[in-house]
Amino acid sequence: MSTANNEKSAWGDATEASANNYSTKNLPQQEGGKQLTAFMQIGKGQSVLVIGCGPGNDTLAIAELVGPTGHVEGIDLDKHSIAEADQALHQRPDIDPIVNHHVGNALDLSRFAGQKFDHVHINATYHWFSDKPLFFEGVVPLCKDGATIGIAGGNGNNKEPIFTIREQVCKELKLHPAVLFTYPSEAELRRDLPAAGFDDLTFKYFSKTFLHENTESLLDWLDVSTGRQYLGNLHDPAGKRTDEMLRHAKQRVLEEMEMFRLPTGQASMLVSRLMVKATFRSASA
Repeated sequence: MSTANNEKSAWGDATEASANNYSTKNLPQQEGGKQLTAFMQIGKGQSVLVIGCGPGNDTLAIAELVGPTGHVEGIDLDKHSIAEADQALHQRPDIDPIVNHHVGNALDLSRFAGQKFDHVHINATYHWFSDKPLFFEGVVPLCKDGATIGIAGGNGNNKEPIFTIREQVCKELKLHPAVLFTYPSEAELRRDLPAAGFDDLTFKYFSKTFLHENTESLLDWLDVSTGRQYLGNLHDPAGKRTDEMLRHAKQRVLEEMEMFRLPTGQASMLVSRLMVKATFRSASA
């Protein structure tokens, strides 16, 4: 693995350490991936494109489902997470031959040109896509007629308290946060998926409570899950940031996060998720 300094991408800052930290703390994302995989009914012998595969939790689990006659391709912006995914894969000689991991952007899927997939699996990633029409333009040619696309992530109809806290602290300290992302709502997905050629939309909502060791651990999870942008991209009205300013913002966020603390000292957080699956219908079919 590389030990280079922080590398900025469309997702955020990434290092070997941040990728390792993420892979140990991404339990909410792992749960979302498991739920989405089951929801999509992926089966033996099928081909699956996993967009935003991270450290490989979804690709390896899907490979077990499709078996030796299936095929799985995974892509992620973070080369350090891909290195972890490959490391995990190479410890599984039973599925190693049927999985490939790639460093790349979801808005450029040209490396897969000529391939056709039965499923496109997008877990905890879709909300990062800066140009969703461009994404669909690239993914549609990769779908077999009747292919299933599955998207899982935050529920755009339900703003989570952790992001309200960020807004409140920034307003109090007169800081300007860069926009992280916007979770899609059901209405937006009902608009965008049919426009791209997908129909038979089916939605599912689920919530689950996750426990963190303490509020500091919860904040660390938010940090690594947002490419270190939850607090890292805050700045003052002049566009400047200082270590003192960030320390103050962190202190205030932790104070507000006391609402999540249990008598045991652990931090409890209810995560609300939205999932959708839809079927691609070729216009020429």
